[in-house]
Amino acid sequence: MDGARLLFLSNSRTTGSGYLEHALPAIGDFLGAEVKTIAFLPFAAVRFSYDAYEEMPVAGLREGSWMHREGKRLVPCGRRAMRLFRAGENAQEFEPGTNLSFLL
Repeated sequence: MDGARLLFLSNSRTTGSGYLEHALPAIGDFLGAEVKTIAFLPFAAVRFSYDAYEEMPVAGLREGSWMHREGKRLVPCGRRAMRLFRAGENAQEFEPGTNLSFLL
């Protein structure tokens, strides 16, 4: 991947703001106006108990797929379906373009 750049953030939310809302200026400054697609890979949720963390759904994205969020709308995009994993349940598969706003 030519020109790949990494920006590490310590949190995805700040009290009183939405998902990555507090980081948008830093993301824009770091990546510049030409970048149209980014990936955020969460790796910790220290504000949650283990039980609450285990209840969170996990999106499984396949190669060539990504999630697009615009306002309160979230949809998988790309060429292949994605899977949603929840503790104690069978994985659900969602085709590109499916409205997944219920996850927000």
